[in-house]
Amino acid sequence: APKQGYALALQVDDTLAGHPDDFTNTVGTLASNLTYDNYLRAIQYLDDANAPQEERWFGVSPAEANGLLGLKEYIHNDYSMLHGEGPRVTAQERAYVTSFLLIPVYKSTNVEGTNAAGHDNFLMQREAIAFILQVNPTMWGPFRDVDYFATKIALEQLYGSAILRNDHGIWCQGA
Repeated sequence: APKQGYALALQVDDTLAGHPDDFTNTVGTLASNLTYDNYLRAIQYLDDANAPQEERWFGVSPAEANGLLGLKEYIHNDYSMLHGEGPRVTAQERAYVTSFLLIPVYKSTNVEGTNAAGHDNFLMQREAIAFILQVNPTMWGPFRDVDYFATKIALEQLYGSAILRNDHGIWCQGA
C-alpha cells in the first residue's frame, strides 16, 4: 500500500517529464554535456519571450549535473554569487543541486533519456506547462476479496497537463 502513493506520484512526474522535447527552442546536443554558451542561449530564449525572471528552473539528469562540475563558472569561487546554499533535508531540497546563473538547478533520475542516448534536460519558467490535478489521490477500501482471502485497497487520481506557453520552455539536449 505505501508504494501505491509513490507510484501515483511517479506517474505524474513521468507525464510532466515527457514535455521538454516538445518545446520549440532547443540548445545542446544529445549525449554531450551542455556548455556554458548553451546555458546562456537557453536563458536568452526565455528573455526573448519576455518570460518572467521569477520561477525559472533547470531540470537536469544526474549525468548533466556531473557535467556542470566541469564548468569553471560552476565550480570556482569567483562565481560564488551564482550558487545557492548548503545542506538540505526534504526530497525536493535534496534534488536542488544549487543555482546556476541565478536559476535553481534540480537533479532528477526521471528526466527522459539514457546515458548512452542523452537526456531531455530543460530550462523553463512556470508558465510553460499547465498541470491540473482534478482528483487528489484517494484511497478506497480496504475490501475483502473472498476468492483469494485477501484484503485489497485501490487508489485513484485524475490529472492532466499540456504545454501552455511553448516559448517559456527550452529543451536542453545533453548528457
